[in-house]
Amino acid sequence: MPCTPRPSDQRALTPARLVRWSTATIVALLAAAVVGMPAQADEPAEGLFSNAVVPEVSAVGHSTSAEVGVRIYPTTDGTVNAVQFYRGAKQRDRAFSGSVWSASGTRLARVTFAATSETGWQVATLASPVSVKAGEPFSVSYFAEGGRYPVSRTFTREYGQSGLTVPVNGGIRRFTNTSQWPSSGVNHGMNFLVDVSFIPQGGHEPTSTATTRPPTTVPTSTTGPVSSTSPTVVPAPSSASPAPSSASPAPSSTTPTPSATTTRAPEPTPGPGNVPGIPPGFPNASNTGVRSGVTLRDSGSITVTTPGAVIQGLRVNGTITVSANDVVIRDTLIRGGGNGYPIRVAPGVRNALIEYVDIDNLNSTGIGIFFNRGSGTVRYADIHSAEDGVRVGADNVTIEQSYIHDLHRMPGGHHDVIQIRSGNNVTIRGNSLLAYVRSTDDPMNAAIQIGSLTSSPLQNLRVINNYMNGGNYTINGGESGNIASGQFAGNVFGRDYRYGVRTGIGSNVSWSGNTEVNLG
Repeated sequence: MPCTPRPSDQRALTPARLVRWSTATIVALLAAAVVGMPAQADEPAEGLFSNAVVPEVSAVGHSTSAEVGVRIYPTTDGTVNAVQFYRGAKQRDRAFSGSVWSASGTRLARVTFAATSETGWQVATLASPVSVKAGEPFSVSYFAEGGRYPVSRTFTREYGQSGLTVPVNGGIRRFTNTSQWPSSGVNHGMNFLVDVSFIPQGGHEPTSTATTRPPTTVPTSTTGPVSSTSPTVVPAPSSASPAPSSASPAPSSTTPTPSATTTRAPEPTPGPGNVPGIPPGFPNASNTGVRSGVTLRDSGSITVTTPGAVIQGLRVNGTITVSANDVVIRDTLIRGGGNGYPIRVAPGVRNALIEYVDIDNLNSTGIGIFFNRGSGTVRYADIHSAEDGVRVGADNVTIEQSYIHDLHRMPGGHHDVIQIRSGNNVTIRGNSLLAYVRSTDDPMNAAIQIGSLTSSPLQNLRVINNYMNGGNYTINGGESGNIASGQFAGNVFGRDYRYGVRTGIGSNVSWSGNTEVNLG
């Protein structure tokens, strides 16, 4: 079925579109009234969005194929006679398939959007209209092969139009290599700009339904709201957990199943100063990085060779290499911007202290901090715009109370917030580790990745009281034998992963008090 640009309309974002009767229709109605015969005009087709609606993000930052769409609750009976979607600039000259699904995941109709160089709203008419009933949810989606689809964040509150209602976080998605029912809801009000052409039954123009609540019962196979009950313990990992490599797992023809079911923690209570995407009490930009009131002096790259030296109050354009014991780096901004590491702790170094630093790698290749067989502590750091946040290749490393976020996607990269190649007595405590990048809807690879070990399996790995979000798997152990002993306790996980919270961590770890939260 060829697709066409959607005709212009006069809908606002929320009020229902005006019905415009043609002269021929009015004449037919008048004639019918004169002779006493019933007459009906063609019903105007409606949808959720005006042609004026455009995406906030023109293309997500990844190329993983996915079925994306929206869950809809009709407030009146009617028929769906077409699927509509917004074709972004990265989707030119490619054909796509659109589908209508029942609440249980049965495909009710399918249509093809032909390849075209035109962008914007496009419509493809169904061969046979699909009847829908008031109060019975259905979904509409398209298969975005190759990713790079547009997205907005407008479903942060209930939205209604033309007899159709979308609940809060009504966007749906499934990472898959073939078109399948997108049963999973997504957070952050994501709207993938998928629409229908809807004809309400009864010859009346539906009123705006922006304040109408959808039914409280949703399909059991659909991700539901967060429970208001107390959190329960995430089940301990099984020795049978899958163990993908450190590379990003390639999506298979069916959506991978997370290695274990996770429970939902209660929604956090909003409070002053909360940061979107981070639960209250965890580090963010307001309490990490260079402290307010500090005056910075410009500097180039530095190699520190004096034991106990204190590097403080600098704006470094380049790299700080720590080549002596007991060095302190404090209240310093480091801008990398090239291959390498804004901070590198050299082999043999002991007890480096890196605190209140802002590491900005300027969206280029390189790793924020590299413990290259040298030990130390990172705390109150704000690390961003790097290929990876911190790489650990040493014993006795602690990363605490830091905010690591907004990794930079490189072609073919497998980006991790913290990557551990070797090391005993590594502690990761009280951090915000965000693999998921909100601005591009990119989950990256992992918040913590263990793999490509250069030594024996890790001893005494402690991951405690962190907030972690995103990744193919948020924690990827690489394979079950990589951790000889360790503890994961009191961590909170977001839901913006591709496949699950964890994989490949093996049975030699203690797992307790870890919960999952939906921040919406």
